[in-house]
Amino acid sequence: INAEYMGLLFRGSPDAQEQLETFKSTKITKYFGIWENLIIKRGGKHFVGNKLSIIDLVLYNVIDSWEAYVANLLGQYPGLSSFHQGISSEPRIANYLASPKRFPYPPPASYVEEVKSILYS
Repeated sequence: INAEYMGLLFRGSPDAQEQLETFKSTKITKYFGIWENLIIKRGGKHFVGNKLSIIDLVLYNVIDSWEAYVANLLGQYPGLSSFHQGISSEPRIANYLASPKRFPYPPPASYVEEVKSILYS
């Protein structure tokens, strides 16, 4: 869902803001609801197995980036909120999150404009 959203963000069409809002209200509700049910069924800590996996990191990244775009998003999904907090508190993840290597969400406006100029010039 991140790739689809980024496509809308960078396209810059006249109705882009409306498309973005529609995307948030439909796709986010759909996928976050699915993931919420799944993480609760799995016990709340990991999506697959009993230890940190690549799927945990991928979904953490998606959840973390969307939390920056939609205010109080995780307040609607307590299972995902707990999962997000658990991954964030893993020592190596916490070190990365506190480092300058972390890409900011949402991206700075200058970044968005630079990508648009490259893609659509």
